[in-house]
Amino acid sequence: MRTARRDAERRAVAALQELLGTHHRGPLKPRFVALGVGSDVDPFTLGNLHIRAHAREGRFYREVLETAATALGMRSILLVERNAFGTASRVLSCAPAELKQTLATTGKAAGRPWRRDEQFAMLGAWVALVS
Repeated sequence: MRTARRDAERRAVAALQELLGTHHRGPLKPRFVALGVGSDVDPFTLGNLHIRAHAREGRFYREVLETAATALGMRSILLVERNAFGTASRVLSCAPAELKQTLATTGKAAGRPWRRDEQFAMLGAWVALVS
């Protein structure tokens, strides 16, 4: 398992480096990676073995991405879906309703696709910008 984890971390670092090299231009260096997750529950507290396996898989990939970000000198921001708007609201000093309205307006301007994933990514970017 340790070999698989090290391999996953190495691949994540390479993928993040490639992403930054492909999309990053200019003098500013990205400092944060925002990770949106469905849950932050400890997988070992889950009684159902099937659900626990999926939770462990999700935690594994999250930790691999956090390790890759750290290896590249970046910090990770974790946004848990069920309280993401509350977290962002506190960090950004605005009401959750205002955030939702701004996301809706941004989505109209951005065009499709503008699903939950894109909205969540935008929310993470806003939180990272003020962190």
